[in-house]
Amino acid sequence: MRSFTPPPPCPARRSSGLNSFYAQNWTAALGYDELEGWRPWTLDGKQAMGGYVTRYKNDFDYLTIRGAGHMVPEYQPRSSLEFLKRWLRNEEWQKFSHTSRVELCHL
Repeated sequence: MRSFTPPPPCPARRSSGLNSFYAQNWTAALGYDELEGWRPWTLDGKQAMGGYVTRYKNDFDYLTIRGAGHMVPEYQPRSSLEFLKRWLRNEEWQKFSHTSRVELCHL
């Protein structure tokens, strides 16, 4: 069984983008095999962007919620609720469908 070691403090705490990449690198350093590379996840399988996710073995995902910062429920309530519901139900994160986007462009 692996023990949990929290990441050391990030020197660039003021930049949420850097924190996100720092956390992603720390997550990858855990050594779990990657099942699915970094990709967008959506609220509707079409255009409503939720964020990004990387999936690993051992039932471990690194997931971000786009545009939320540290106040996810306040700034992105819809994405926050979608994440929580899917996580509690152990459901897949909806993938972006390129065909759905193309179909919308032809309307």
